Amino acid sequence: MLTFALCPHDSEDERELKKWKHLANSLSQKLHKTIKLVTFANYIEEKIKLPEANYDLYYANPVASYFLYKNGYKPAARLKDKKDTFVVIGYKNNTIHHTTLTTTYIETHMLPMLIEEEFDFVTTDVVLVPTQKEIYERVKAKKVEYGIMYEDSYDAIKDSDKPPIVARVPSNFHHTLMVKPNLYKNIQKILQTYKEFELIDEEEFLDGITEKLPIISFLKTKEFFDVSKALYNNPFVGVLIYKNKIEYANEALQEKFGYTLQELEYMSPEEMVCDEQKAMVKEAIQRRINGEFFSKGYEKLIIKTKDEQRIYTLAFANTILYKNSYAGLVFLVDITKEVLYQKLYKALRNVNRAITTVLTEEELAKIVCETLVSELDIKFVWIGVPDPKGQTFQAIYKCGEEQDYLDHIKVFVGGDLPQAKGPTGRAYKERAIVINPDTKENPVIKPWRTEMLKRGFLSSAAVPILKNGKVHAVLNIYSPIPHFFDDLNQTLLEELQHDLSFAVQKIETIKKSIILEKAVEKGSEFLVIANYDGYIEYVNEYACKISGYQKEDLLNKHISFLYKQFHSKSFSDTVWQTIVSGNEFSAIFVNRSKNGTLFYLDLKIIPVTLPNGEKKFVALGRDITKEKELLKENEQLRFYDALTGLYNYNGFAVQVEKYLQNQPQTICAFLLIDIANFSFINKTYGVVVGDKILIEIASRLKQYLKKSDIIARVGGDEFSICFKNIKEKEDLFLLIERVKNILDRSSVFTINGMNLTLTIHGGISIYPDDGTTFQKLLENASVALQSAKKEGDNIIKIYNKSIEKNIEFFFVAEQLLNKAVQNDLFVFHYQPYIDVKTQEIVGFEALARIKDEDGTLHYPNEFIDLLENSHFLGRFRKWALNEVSQKIRDWKKPISINISAKSFKNQSLTEEVLSYAKNLPAPLTIEITERLYMNDPQRSKKMIERLKECKNIRISIDDFGTGYSSLSYLKDMHADILKIDISFVRAMMENEKSQAIVKAIITLAQALNMKTVAEGVETKEQYVMLKEFGVDYIQGYYFFKPLPEEEIEKLLKWKKK
Repeated sequence: MLTFALCPHDSEDERELKKWKHLANSLSQKLHKTIKLVTFANYIEEKIKLPEANYDLYYANPVASYFLYKNGYKPAARLKDKKDTFVVIGYKNNTIHHTTLTTTYIETHMLPMLIEEEFDFVTTDVVLVPTQKEIYERVKAKKVEYGIMYEDSYDAIKDSDKPPIVARVPSNFHHTLMVKPNLYKNIQKILQTYKEFELIDEEEFLDGITEKLPIISFLKTKEFFDVSKALYNNPFVGVLIYKNKIEYANEALQEKFGYTLQELEYMSPEEMVCDEQKAMVKEAIQRRINGEFFSKGYEKLIIKTKDEQRIYTLAFANTILYKNSYAGLVFLVDITKEVLYQKLYKALRNVNRAITTVLTEEELAKIVCETLVSELDIKFVWIGVPDPKGQTFQAIYKCGEEQDYLDHIKVFVGGDLPQAKGPTGRAYKERAIVINPDTKENPVIKPWRTEMLKRGFLSSAAVPILKNGKVHAVLNIYSPIPHFFDDLNQTLLEELQHDLSFAVQKIETIKKSIILEKAVEKGSEFLVIANYDGYIEYVNEYACKISGYQKEDLLNKHISFLYKQFHSKSFSDTVWQTIVSGNEFSAIFVNRSKNGTLFYLDLKIIPVTLPNGEKKFVALGRDITKEKELLKENEQLRFYDALTGLYNYNGFAVQVEKYLQNQPQTICAFLLIDIANFSFINKTYGVVVGDKILIEIASRLKQYLKKSDIIARVGGDEFSICFKNIKEKEDLFLLIERVKNILDRSSVFTINGMNLTLTIHGGISIYPDDGTTFQKLLENASVALQSAKKEGDNIIKIYNKSIEKNIEFFFVAEQLLNKAVQNDLFVFHYQPYIDVKTQEIVGFEALARIKDEDGTLHYPNEFIDLLENSHFLGRFRKWALNEVSQKIRDWKKPISINISAKSFKNQSLTEEVLSYAKNLPAPLTIEITERLYMNDPQRSKKMIERLKECKNIRISIDDFGTGYSSLSYLKDMHADILKIDISFVRAMMENEKSQAIVKAIITLAQALNMKTVAEGVETKEQYVMLKEFGVDYIQGYYFFKPLPEEEIEKLLKWKKK
């Protein structure tokens, strides 16, 4: 198969393409080979693929065919009488510059011919497009002025309103059929048979792709014009042509200086120049107009804009011929920013020079303001700070023209008024430079615009000056030039801000340095500075005072004098090695002053590296000599009790631990003594009396115990003794008796004429059985002490494991009891007792419980013993009496309540009970045990008699027969009820003796006119027997268990029904 490539010009039109397809088929038949026709989408695609072309046949334009020829293809034939003819189409207009479209390849060989046809390509921009069709469409849409295309392509387009042909350009060029060398002879032989083709050789081919035209002249003309056009269109270069008036100005100049070309044409060139340069420029202008050819450059030609701004320019002028007469051509480059940049840098240099010398803010303000005015042509500068009230800005320095400006304006520091929202106020608030680019146009300048324009302040800047990270002052600068501070100058303003802030901070630092120098020199801190070799370069007055040396004595002395005299060599070496390695060293240093006394320094030696890399050692410390002396006194207070002179807790702990470490094989006893109710003595008789008692106890202990024993006051009312070297554990009982004897002697004190009796409790633990450390011995002695407190007065208990268990129970009970009191968790459950004959409920016994928040019930065995010996007992008793009284009112039934031994001893119990029992609808029964009554029969009898005066009170003797029964007292008890103990009720079912006792109690009660209650009745057999014996009331689980009050109320309602 052969490939046949076709020029895009011949494949764009369908009719032309059809012809070429027909030709390809014809050739295929004659060559007896298939021929594939290859087309290109456009000229761009062809140009891209041409370098790699490997087609067998190629019908190509002159440029492409010449390229193929150079690559080995041979020219075979061309169409007869068909030279390439071009047309220029388009619509003429009056613009100076034009855009002309053409396709690639055409521009290379056709443009010179158009020059011959006097088509003005010098003023035309040539743009390449991919296809002939696009040229036509864009010219027709008037998107460009002209288009250049093949005439036959133009003619093939069917359009009644075609763009007109501006020029028709014939040429000597042909399209050529190029073939590969191996096919050349065969193809030429076949093409002889086609009338439309003529065969050509290489000479004819080469002649057909050339034209004799002045191409070099054309290119030079075009080159010169392109350079000139690029210069005229440069947006950074202003171009001006003048005679007596301005003839021409490019767009860059018009835009830069604010004039239109029409406005400039009425102006003479010198009108644009500043007043001080007009004479110089006018003389040059006249020479050029008179025909003198010369060139001249101006480094800083100042041009006035339409709005009176001054623009610095770099200018170059030359004499030219323009429109048949002499003229001046001027090129102008704006260098205003560079000039101002240089001026501001000069100002910054002067400011920086001042920074190195000034010592006050006033000096700095003066130099800065005067420099800005003189170097930058600034009209006015002032530096403002908030007034003492912080409301308005006041000037601390001002300089330049129109200094009265500040007398006519106000600038507020903050708030919502417009006077606070200008450059100065914003710079202060936002800590940023704020520019007013144009006083005439800037809306925020309205409060000050009139006064500013009067004085020619056409732009301004506010620069915040920082100190310690906050705005300290604001520098305000006013220029006669609008937009003076825009862009580049703002960067330099930022540098000015940085420099001024640095200067103000430096001045502040100098002030602080002076203050610190004085403070260090006159202060009460020891200060020595040494060089890196350790030799002293500075000492303050306090160091001289402490050491007793003059400065001259210490300067150049080695810093090691601080620590070598009284410290070991290893210590001294450690100090030096630490600080030379760059680390701080802190310690207490001992030294001797010049007069021989010792002084102590809490000293830190600090290595310091200065900015230049130089290293110093700073020794800073305080004199702690007096503190050392006080420390000895504090040591006494730390380990000894100030009141008694005995060891305190800390001292006792140290001494005991030391003894145990030194004598681990010994046996010793640890006694802890507590004085009961000592706080009551302090409250009642005063702290002074309490202190005297403590002193007396300490005195007696020291007097009667061995000197080897360790005695201490370890708490407010607690003493502790460590008995050393106990040979036998039995000796403990002798020790206990000795301590009791000592305290018996001191148990009665006569203080200020008053006799006071003490009660003590004690606990003993033994080393090593009960502990091998001070803390453990203390803990176990405390456990024994708590047990002693439970057992009674003046008891000293020896620790054992069972005590610990009891104490654990005690602590649990204590927590439960505290919680119950704090959270009101006490409740009563009520156990009914019934009439044995009618089986009706005739009363209740109130039984105490503690009910947790989660509903858990705690029974008396968990807390009652602790409650009866606690300070909560009175509070509980009042609650109980009140609760039971209320239930008697509600239920109209008798209720019994148990009275503890401690409550029974209370003098106020009788009146307390009577106060609750009055006016009750049913009796309140007070239960006391037989044992409790017999403890003090006479007192018990009186109390019962007093209670019996109230008709609503009954007395019940609980647990009768289990205590120390005395029938002789029973007749005098005036009791109403005898309660038969549960032990007899249970036993009577098993033996006759118990039955006899129960019968006897019932018979005795009946004889004494008392009712009987049998407790703990749990079976029917017990009930039947007791009924036969004649008991009055039954109480027990056989009928009812103890119930909460809600259940009792339900029960009573049910019984009622």
